[in-house]
Formats: sequence, structure tokens, C-alpha cells
Amino acid sequence: MMKIIVTFMLLVTLTGCASIAEYQHRQHLKLLENAKYSCLEYGFKESTDSLASCIQTEVNEIKNRAAIESINTNIHMKRGLLLHHKPKPQ
Repeated sequence: MMKIIVTFMLLVTLTGCASIAEYQHRQHLKLLENAKYSCLEYGFKESTDSLASCIQTEVNEIKNRAAIESINTNIHMKRGLLLHHKPKPQ
């Protein structure tokens, strides 16, 4: 009985990891697709080095904006916690 439970738990865990990796892969493909669309809209031509450079630049800028947004969110959350924190009377 214990072997069945352990096997089941292992399968559930591995399935969860595969799902996360699959989700991240799909998100990355969407990011590349959006960057390519933008570059084509800018006038870059298919299958050129300049298109590849544009896509790389777009992806890096998107990632940088996301990182800055995340940092700003963390700062605001910390400030909010500090503002709402009341010291205990002694």
C-alpha cells in the first residue's frame, strides 16, 4: 500500500513540474512571437539578421520592463507594510 501511495505522489509531483516547464515554454514562445510581430511591423524583413537582432532587442526590453515593474511592486508593497506597521507600545 505504501508503494502505491509513494508512486502516486511521485507521479503527481512530476506532472506538476512538467506542467510548469510547459507553461514557461509556451510563455517564452508567446514572447518571441510578440517581439517578432513588432519587428515586422517596424518594417524588418523575414529571415534576416536585422530581424533577429530586433527580436532580441525587443525580448530584452520586455524582460527589463517586467523586472523594473516587479522591483517597483516589491518596493510599494514594502512601503505599504511599513506604513501600516504600528510599533507595539512598551
